[in-house]
Amino acid sequence: MPAAYLQLSLSPPTFYSLLTSKINYSENKLNLKIEYLPLKFFGKFFTGSLDFKQLPSGTPPNVFVASLVLILFGYFYFSKQFSRKLRITHGVITLILFISMWFEPLDLFWHAMQMPVWYTYRFAFLFSFWLIVTAAKVFNTVLVEGLSLSALRKTLVISTLIIVMVGFLLPHLEYLTLTNYIWGHCLLCTYRNFNNLSAKFQLWQVDYLPGLLLLLVGAEMTFNLVNSLNNLAYLSKDEYNVPASIIQQQANRLPQKSNDFYRVASTFMRTKNDALTGNYNGTSVFSSTLESNSSKFYGHLGDPDGDSFIAYTNGTTFSDALLGVKYYWSADAVKNPITKKAVTSPLETQTTRPDLNSYPPVINKDKYVSTHKNNNALPIGSWRDPMILNIKLLTPPPLRFKMNSSLRLPGSGNP
Repeated sequence: MPAAYLQLSLSPPTFYSLLTSKINYSENKLNLKIEYLPLKFFGKFFTGSLDFKQLPSGTPPNVFVASLVLILFGYFYFSKQFSRKLRITHGVITLILFISMWFEPLDLFWHAMQMPVWYTYRFAFLFSFWLIVTAAKVFNTVLVEGLSLSALRKTLVISTLIIVMVGFLLPHLEYLTLTNYIWGHCLLCTYRNFNNLSAKFQLWQVDYLPGLLLLLVGAEMTFNLVNSLNNLAYLSKDEYNVPASIIQQQANRLPQKSNDFYRVASTFMRTKNDALTGNYNGTSVFSSTLESNSSKFYGHLGDPDGDSFIAYTNGTTFSDALLGVKYYWSADAVKNPITKKAVTSPLETQTTRPDLNSYPPVINKDKYVSTHKNNNALPIGSWRDPMILNIKLLTPPPLRFKMNSSLRLPGSGNP
């Protein structure tokens, strides 16, 4: 009951957040489209079946579970230890989840009618959870009632046929290497031999069986984790650590006052979520739940925007003041300390701001970054008129939008 009350209290703010973000970008048109060959889905049950190219597209979804879980899941449908009614009902739910993995209308429904940006099929964990819960129920049943050899043999035959089918599709599965395919076959053979020994010597009755299976499953999951992470290593350690450490160093030099809210902008950007790296209040963000008003506001200011990101790359002294940008980082030209020749900076410049020269002298400067202070930054409470976002122009020019915004600020002389 406490969990139910907690979920009930979280539902209204979650629903409101969806109303102001994802639902505003919802698709009203449904395409009866098969997103990829459904048979490719079964290749995701092999270890390390993941690569970086999948992060933008996400097809097929990542649903990896241990081989033991798959064997027990298949066993459920062939064993008469479970009623036919239960197996049919369970099969219908499984079929709906499976179709959702490749049929676009159902995929869209699971995402509140808006496809996510990068890493699609974010509901795929439900399918993995469904497999695991079913396997746990089967395992408990086998411990009590024993193992049905007939059901086990049928399950292993189907498993073998699926492995052979994936083998034929292997040239078309860029996320699955031959090595990982062979490892998957070896794991199935290991579990097949283990199941044969269990049936012969009735190992399900021994006390150490759960511990032994836990060891096997844990080893397989660890192997999959290492394989998958190696496939995602698209950045070298220095390519990430060096820019991140510079950003964190700059953020640590800023004044730390608990009651002083301000934002920080920069001429460089590693990602739109640099503020999360440095733990400061930034001006750019990438989020699948970005509120549509934020995106609309940045578009009016003349900055890049979309349904999942805003980037403060076209700032002016006025927008700096309006957004409360009290500090601005500019990337400096980096020179070799010996030859004095220019070298590539680890910070990728995204914009130039000559107007930063109008700010007071630089307060901090090191090898990579100069920190400018903006004494004209307005407090967060300066905005008082929400109707500014409803200017009666289809696409208000940034200059006109800024002018109308300035007229609605306190002290402007306008009501």
